[in-house]
Amino acid sequence: TDIAGLLSFLSQVLKRKTIIFLISDFITPPFERQLAVLSKRHELTAIQVHDPADLELPSCGLVRLEDPETGTIRLIDAAKSEIRRAYRERAEQLHTELRTVLNRHGAGHLLLRTDQPFIHELRRFFAAKQRVAR
Repeated sequence: TDIAGLLSFLSQVLKRKTIIFLISDFITPPFERQLAVLSKRHELTAIQVHDPADLELPSCGLVRLEDPETGTIRLIDAAKSEIRRAYRERAEQLHTELRTVLNRHGAGHLLLRTDQPFIHELRRFFAAKQRVAR
């Protein structure tokens, strides 16, 4: 999931103003520079698919975590409350940073949770966009 590369590619190939929906968990290296270029000409909405399990580690002892992008493996002790708190705080920080970057460049943001039906959120989002367009 090279979002920076994708945004650069889209900036190069899209010649007319386009509406773009980018669906991801956005657990990715920074892409603000590429977003800044793309959002000057196109309308981008980031649809963030969020699994609540990515926010909270269960208190279950040693956990082996693997970064699916790099293959890096870490062993952490999830029984320690400070480890779980740091994990949650980092996840919240990344979410806040994403919202800030998207807002800075006029991109829309829709958060869809994997533990809830998504259709209601989609309806609300498009109804709000329709009200703004009027």
